[in-house]
Amino acid sequence: MLLTRLLLLVTAVPLALCIGCSKKQAATDKLAGRAADCNVLLNTMDTTRADHLGCYGHPGNLTPVLDNLARTGVRFSNAFTHAPITLTAHASLMTGTLPPEHGVRDNTRFALGPELPTLAEIFNQHGYRTGAFVACAILQARYGLNRGFENYRDDIPVSPSGEILRSHSAHSMSNQALAWLEEVRDQRFFCWVHYFDPHDPYTPPAEYAARAGGPYAGEVAFMDANIGRLIDWLQINNLRERTLVIAVADHGEGLGDHGYDLHTLLLNVEMMQVPLIMSLPGRLPQNVVCSDLVGISDIMPTLLELAGWPVPQTVSGVSVLPALAGRPPAPRAIYGETEYPFYSFGWSALYSITTPQWVYIRAPRNELYDRKADPRQTSNVAAARPAVVAELESELQVLERAAQRRSGVSVKPDSAQERALRSLGYVGDTPRPSSTAPALKNPRDMIAIERDYRTAQEMAPHAPAEAIKLLEPAAEQSPESFAILHLLGNCYGLANRLDESQLLLTQALQLYPESNQAALDLVLTLASRGRYAHGIELCHQVLEREPNHGQAEQM
Repeated sequence: MLLTRLLLLVTAVPLALCIGCSKKQAATDKLAGRAADCNVLLNTMDTTRADHLGCYGHPGNLTPVLDNLARTGVRFSNAFTHAPITLTAHASLMTGTLPPEHGVRDNTRFALGPELPTLAEIFNQHGYRTGAFVACAILQARYGLNRGFENYRDDIPVSPSGEILRSHSAHSMSNQALAWLEEVRDQRFFCWVHYFDPHDPYTPPAEYAARAGGPYAGEVAFMDANIGRLIDWLQINNLRERTLVIAVADHGEGLGDHGYDLHTLLLNVEMMQVPLIMSLPGRLPQNVVCSDLVGISDIMPTLLELAGWPVPQTVSGVSVLPALAGRPPAPRAIYGETEYPFYSFGWSALYSITTPQWVYIRAPRNELYDRKADPRQTSNVAAARPAVVAELESELQVLERAAQRRSGVSVKPDSAQERALRSLGYVGDTPRPSSTAPALKNPRDMIAIERDYRTAQEMAPHAPAEAIKLLEPAAEQSPESFAILHLLGNCYGLANRLDESQLLLTQALQLYPESNQAALDLVLTLASRGRYAHGIELCHQVLEREPNHGQAEQM
């Protein structure tokens, strides 16, 4: 229980959630202040597995730019996200806090509140020009990450025909960033560029897919090339040696490991371990691999100490500067979670703790993996090691109790934003299920159901009958899932099976009476059946909740 005692000792101080060197120790480190007056180029790489970078062991030459960045800087071989969810992970990165502390526990439902200072706000307060360029609707300004950025480009891309596209390409993102960098080249800047290309569906340019040997790898290679355009610009303008360049993923991707293709449902290594590289030639060590455990919430305090500025007391992340100075690693535990299964489908949330030896995942069936003997997490040894499970459960509870919990600001996307989010495969308007419901389902058992739901979501507009074939068994197996019942009810309506549409949409509304979209979908079904009185009543209810709801007013 040594780690427990260390955790209790440090968490008596409000800052501690990930255990490591204290801020006082880091502040006296010889690297503190090394990046004073330097620019910062922060590249966040959505859905990028560490093992698809050459510097992390991929055998192909997919990522020559990132590999060279590692040679000119520090590569962190044991870096982890705190959630396999884009908005949640970026909120941790930008505030130096864990999900329970910033309260943004899932995409689309929450915004960052005003209590926590962000990296951009601090750089802006120190006279830096601040620009952000985000590739998709998930990180739009309405979710709160725009605070401190004087320029925040978050438009939803639209095709010439008016079709809402899933995201901007890496080429477009680098173009946007380069245009702004030209404007601020003679001033200090903090520039954040978000690349979304490795997120599904994988559609890289054909030459990249061919060279990389597959679509996902092709997306990673295409992103790498466009990050290279920014670094080339720094070199051409003699800014490279005074610009700290960071490349980090928000989370990884399943790609079939553990039977799962995507990322939001599980907490295994392919989702949680991320590439993290920092490079500042002449000021930071070069061609160094740091094997200490690191969380993405550690990036904020590290940057602030490199700049020579104080770290806000709200920050629970730990600076990595002591590790870069060669100090022995302190005992650490990295927190992880996914509440996506809970919010989107009414299934159990998952929580994890990663130590140098173990990964423990709290689930309806607990999971335990030996990181040293089983790095790919192929064998769950929870049943064989009950004492280790009990100890790590205790450590996880210590982390949870120490968290300075905050609630995110509840948000609802407008119709354009909801269409954009659905184009990315995300569940839209869903309720908060009851956390006291008995026996919430294990997300690991529901992988096929989620896959069928996503497939049906894509098929529904043009092949509702085929979507129904997938959704009917899904609804039988998961009748607590509003999202599944709602989509099935709409598919019945599209297939002109109006009795069944009314029944399923009514059941969905019973699960989530405040859903405006489900109510209006039911209005359309009722109108098709000539039942106008109930439809008018539902429209009035929507307008009471949202007086300027355009669709309800038109009905």
